[in-house]
Amino acid sequence: MIETRHIADLGFARLGLPIPMAKLVTIQALASALSKSSSEVFVDAMARWLGSRGLESECLEALCPLLVTPVHPNHVARLRQAIPRPSIASDLIFSL
Repeated sequence: MIETRHIADLGFARLGLPIPMAKLVTIQALASALSKSSSEVFVDAMARWLGSRGLESECLEALCPLLVTPVHPNHVARLRQAIPRPSIASDLIFSL
C-alpha cells in the first residue's frame, strides 16, 4: 500500500525530470504540501532528497518550493542542515 511518505519521495524525485513544465508543476505541488499543517512528511522527504544530492543545481531545484510558500522556521533550519555542501545560492534561498 502506498503511504504518504512514498508519495512525498516520488514528488521530490520528479524534480529530476528534464521537462521544465513538469518541474514547475512539481514545485507548485510540493509548495502546497509544505504549507499544510501535516507537512512533516514532506519536510522529511525534502531533507532526504537534499542529503542525497551531489550537485548544487539539484539542491537548488529542491529548494524552489520554499520560494513559493512560507515554511516554519524549524523546518528551514532542518533543511539547511540536510544540505551536504551548502552554497551561497542555497543560503540566499533560505534567507528569502
